[in-house]
Amino acid sequence: MLKAVIFDVDGVLVQSENVHVHAVQTVFRGIYGLELGPQDQKRIVARHESDYMPELIKLHGLDPAKQAQLQEDFKRTYAELWEKEVELMPDAAAVIAALRQKNIKLSLASNASRPTLQRFIDRFGFGGIFDPITSGEEVLKKKPDPRIYLVAKSKLPDFPAEEILVVEDSGIGVQAAKAAGLPVAAVPNEYTAYQDFTGADHIFKSLREILNLF
Repeated sequence: MLKAVIFDVDGVLVQSENVHVHAVQTVFRGIYGLELGPQDQKRIVARHESDYMPELIKLHGLDPAKQAQLQEDFKRTYAELWEKEVELMPDAAAVIAALRQKNIKLSLASNASRPTLQRFIDRFGFGGIFDPITSGEEVLKKKPDPRIYLVAKSKLPDFPAEEILVVEDSGIGVQAAKAAGLPVAAVPNEYTAYQDFTGADHIFKSLREILNLF
């Protein structure tokens, strides 16, 4: 029986993948004068900037010495766009409320920074709902490496792995959770629908469908 949920945030609880891509396109255009295309976007979605930015710089033959400035500009631009453009995913608030009524333990695990996760909590009134919270700063390697979920799992010592459901929107997120030994429900969105979800225990069209598991 499932008794706890670890939610990814971007693309699962908030519509932020578009903001992420927009921010990356803006800073690459500003620093390198480069317009990123659809194939570049596929390298960006659901990944941490420390992983995909070196790839994009190398792929397009750009000056790697500018990477530090690129990442700084990205963090500032992303924060600015996040405040203006990010919205909750459809059914997110209702699903969270329904799970709380069932006394399900709710937590977060995301590649995002702790300030970004706190911004999400404050903006949408989720204070005191998610505990524990695991952010990208707590692990050196990002998804698909399982460490983020191994850390998140270690913070739920009262729950065996089979009682913890991870909710993800990306193929690499599914890989990370499964490698950590956790069951996974995948809810692909328009930015991740093309990805490989064959490792997921469940694949749903909407976030609300996860309630059928409880």
